[in-house]
Amino acid sequence: MRELRGKSVFLRQIAHLDTNPVEAARKFAGWGFAWCAPMITASDGGRTNRQIEFYRELYRLGVGVIPDWIRPRPGSWRSSIDDFFAFVDQLPLVRAVMFDPEEHWNDREGDAQVFAREFGARAKQRGLKVILTTYAMPPPRFPMETFAAHSDGGVCQTYYITSVYREEIFERSLARWRSRGFADKPLVLGAAFWQKYIPSPRTKTPEELALFLAAMPPTPGLVLWPNQSWGGAVVPLLQMLSAWEPTAVPKGAAALLRGLPFGEMIADGIFGG
Repeated sequence: MRELRGKSVFLRQIAHLDTNPVEAARKFAGWGFAWCAPMITASDGGRTNRQIEFYRELYRLGVGVIPDWIRPRPGSWRSSIDDFFAFVDQLPLVRAVMFDPEEHWNDREGDAQVFAREFGARAKQRGLKVILTTYAMPPPRFPMETFAAHSDGGVCQTYYITSVYREEIFERSLARWRSRGFADKPLVLGAAFWQKYIPSPRTKTPEELALFLAAMPPTPGLVLWPNQSWGGAVVPLLQMLSAWEPTAVPKGAAALLRGLPFGEMIADGIFGG
């Protein structure tokens, strides 16, 4: 899925980049991100990241946008869905929308059916693809299959290597998602600027992020969960990431394919279009 290719960030606040939305967009693009996942609706109706100048500048700079509804809730989504899609309609060249359901949906299969069907229908009316992002390891009580049925692709929230799963988190997360509705749908992985459980949340060092990326299996895209600040200890991480690109296959194999006649077309067709 082309919409999920390359590096991206779940953008918490445009102002974390710069108080001027145009300058914020230029800084975002300057770090080499292919697309942006701004949180435009939060939880039970919070509105954020609505500065249209930011998105116009991203569009001018060739950076894609997939608006995200973070943590919609069963009891309140109806009061926010009109506003979410009304703002999406204002954005230039959006090809997909994203939603991030979490613990509020445990044991709420019926509610999940209604929400996912409505969210998906509104996206399809606009010709938009639907991206699901949620737990790296969705629990049994979570209605994953229902959300998957109305999604075109997914982002596994593999933000950090835990003391339980360690480097196995990537393969175990992909296996869990594929067994619960994403067997034939494109998936990409997540990462975070912070590290959890060592012994408490803190910003990763460049060495820790490098080891994290090295342990990651081939993925056509990577979506990062940021700190509140894009300065200080985050700058070395951004500098390192600017020279790193995700790939759907080991880089040697990808390069070999693309060196053959029609190799670019073959690689795109087999490994993600």
